[in-house]
Amino acid sequence: MRLTHTRKAAALSTSAICAFLERTLAEHLGRPLTVRLACRRSSPYATSFPLEEWMVAVSGGETLRLMAKRVDWQSLTPAARRAKPAFLHDPCREVSVYRSWLAAAELGTATCYGGLINDEAGCHLLLMEHVAGQELYQIGDVAVWRRVAAWLARFHIEFAGVSQDDPRADHLLRWQRGDFERWLARTTAFTAALGDDQVRRRLMAQYTRALDELLVLPTTLIHGEFFASNVLVEHKAEGLRVCPIDWELAALGPGLLDLAALVAGSWDETERAALAGSYWEAARQSTVAAAEETHFSHQLRCARLALAVQRLGWAADWTPPSEHRHDWFAEAMTLVTEMEASS
Repeated sequence: MRLTHTRKAAALSTSAICAFLERTLAEHLGRPLTVRLACRRSSPYATSFPLEEWMVAVSGGETLRLMAKRVDWQSLTPAARRAKPAFLHDPCREVSVYRSWLAAAELGTATCYGGLINDEAGCHLLLMEHVAGQELYQIGDVAVWRRVAAWLARFHIEFAGVSQDDPRADHLLRWQRGDFERWLARTTAFTAALGDDQVRRRLMAQYTRALDELLVLPTTLIHGEFFASNVLVEHKAEGLRVCPIDWELAALGPGLLDLAALVAGSWDETERAALAGSYWEAARQSTVAAAEETHFSHQLRCARLALAVQRLGWAADWTPPSEHRHDWFAEAMTLVTEMEASS
């Protein structure tokens, strides 16, 4: 389901929220209960979709701190609607990922208590655990990043070899040849520098080469936007908890697209290689990363080029906020040059 209409987002009253909470939490906790919404406030961590923090008092004395995320297209701001390609949107995707894929995997991801899906009212809401973690991009310790890279490999191993026809995958995106080619077409249309015939030919030649590498990799569940701003880490007595959030673009495809997002940015090559090495070491005994390390590095370069092309083709008239800004064209052409030298 992909909703692209722009009717006004339905508001949720306190009484409607409490009724939803009683149904949802009773099912999750396995007992009848009553609730009181003790606190409701906008979260400072909201990005594209509205995000609220709910403090819920449950009969019996328990208090739950929850995050409520609106995921319907209508709730996006006009600026966010311009930025997000509408063809990617499915308001049921995140609920489906949490329920059908993550709940039983025991990977440390956030507990999902349920979702409110009301197509008629245009209201789609995801109810999750409030994770007391820190966003990865705020952490300068490379050792933590390397542990996140190893976690990412284990996540991909968990779902390695999943079929594109898996019945749980109804709401997921797919990364198949036509999808990759769609992003290249959008990038060609949106990027002025590709008006230079030589530049365009070089990019298209190496992008085609990259696809040939990526499309033979094992299919797995991927986050789709595994950037550091979408990863929470929490230091706990039993170890580091890695908790990716915002599964809006979850898909079936090659896992290295997630690793490409993790290593994107201003790393030097030694640091980037260390992160990639942590992933490879964790995954090399599985079909996710069966290649020798040298070829694995080439495969990652291909995934990084695919990611750069996707970001260039994201939107025609949108510029990301300064904290998320990156010169994806320069990165793409650097990767093209490296791939030309290695061919």
